[in-house]
Amino acid sequence: MTISKKYEELERLTDELAEINYVVLEDDEHGNPRMPSEAQRERSRELIRQQREILRELKELEN
Repeated sequence: MTISKKYEELERLTDELAEINYVVLEDDEHGNPRMPSEAQRERSRELIRQQREILRELKELEN
């Protein structure tokens, strides 16, 4: 994967993570804060893991 493709993938992962966080940050119809579902928490962990992997790869390419 090229460096530019890695950055594109990192951006896509960040956008997906931001979307999950945005949904969680919205209050429900009664004004109560929403809690993330187990699936959202798991997906967030996976996205962060993937982001870290890409960042590690980019750092290696810089060296």
